[in-house]
Amino acid sequence: MAADSPWAQVKIYSSSFLFVFLFAAIASAGSAKAPEIYSSLLLPNWAPNPSLFGPVWACLYVSIAISLGIFRSRSNWRMYPLIASLFVAQLFLNAAWSWFFFFEENVLLALWNITILNLLVLLLPVSYKHLRAHETGRNL
Repeated sequence: MAADSPWAQVKIYSSSFLFVFLFAAIASAGSAKAPEIYSSLLLPNWAPNPSLFGPVWACLYVSIAISLGIFRSRSNWRMYPLIASLFVAQLFLNAAWSWFFFFEENVLLALWNITILNLLVLLLPVSYKHLRAHETGRNL
């Protein structure tokens, strides 16, 4: 249900941030060996400086948490389990990639992970379009 009071908004956004940052913490733990692994890779000249990854990922996770808060506060999100499931699956796969690539050093598993993640990313806007059409009473 859409949030109808400022306190409800605070609860929705704060729980969204906590939920997303749980996954961020899991990904961060899996990235403990990232500096060592990244420095051992043969990188092109245009590869980003490793010091940029932390701030960029922090911004990305904040954006993900805000988008979850928006989704939860502006819709009856429990009526859309596919969208919620896609969102959680993307968070899970995002966190798992760090573990596959950096911790396990399994490039093939990390490649499969990112392939599935990209497919889920493509499915989310399609699912959201169906949500919006359903809420406005339009047919696709």
